[in-house]
Amino acid sequence: MDVQVSVADLVRDLFEDQFGVERRTPATLFALLFRPGHLTREYLGGRIVRYIRPLKLYLVSSVVLFLLVGFFTMRGMDSIAEGYSGMQAGSANVRADPVAAQIQEGFRDAFGAGGVEAGRVIQPPAPGTAAPLPQAPVDTGASPAGDTVTVDAPVGSRLGDQAWFRDLTVNTGSAALDQRIRARVDRLGRMEPADAVRELLRTFLGYVPTLLFLLLPVFAGILKLLYIRTGTYYAEHFIFVLHTHAFVFGTFSLALVAAWAGLGLVAGLLQLWAGIYIFLALRRVYGQGHLKTAIKYWTLGWMYFWVLLLALVPVVILTLLVGG
Repeated sequence: MDVQVSVADLVRDLFEDQFGVERRTPATLFALLFRPGHLTREYLGGRIVRYIRPLKLYLVSSVVLFLLVGFFTMRGMDSIAEGYSGMQAGSANVRADPVAAQIQEGFRDAFGAGGVEAGRVIQPPAPGTAAPLPQAPVDTGASPAGDTVTVDAPVGSRLGDQAWFRDLTVNTGSAALDQRIRARVDRLGRMEPADAVRELLRTFLGYVPTLLFLLLPVFAGILKLLYIRTGTYYAEHFIFVLHTHAFVFGTFSLALVAAWAGLGLVAGLLQLWAGIYIFLALRRVYGQGHLKTAIKYWTLGWMYFWVLLLALVPVVILTLLVGG
């Protein structure tokens, strides 16, 4: 007997198998976004068939978030590069990108709105004229009177021409590591600023999802310490961590899209809801009073912050070591 299968059937089966789109996704997303702690309680109660599994939910939300972060970050860097090129050419065209607006504004202020450098006042260019490049004193030798004469010479736009780059010292305690980092920074210094930052950000963002995944057991261990007297198993804390991270990733994805669409108020409300949501989720899953939950919520936040900050140190080192 011949069986005919259409492409639409294959796609539907794929999504049903991987994400449970037809049956589980709407209920899962609603509970994840608007019912703090509900998914964890349902999972621990054995009611897991109607919802997407915690690990799969975490992985999908992580992929979506970091795809959006990478996309908007690269758009921001493109906007900055265009703005810088436009200032050098005297162009008044500025790309209107809500996500990159604040970064681009700071870049424009630093390079085109005047300032002080090496004791000299830098004036902004007049409308319709090209923005002059910063000048640096260059020793041209001795004058007839025997005095040293300095003249202003243009400083290039690359990182290697900036004072911070020339004075940068690397001291990690390992000579070999210092040498590799210095070589990497030297190579970045020969690139245009936007290209160098773009490469660093791309490398850094490639490591962050893996870092957060590896830290999940650590965050579950923190919860185990905070609720050690409740008799909750470590695996149950781990499920809670998966669900809360999936919620945070999903909320920040929506906030990024809202900011890109110019809905700054919506993006701010989503971030506010994220902070409230975690407190309510702790209350619902662990069943303790408001005061105890508030203390543990504050402690969890600080411990999360410091663990993440310390874990970012090797990521930064890897970013400097590994080039594209």
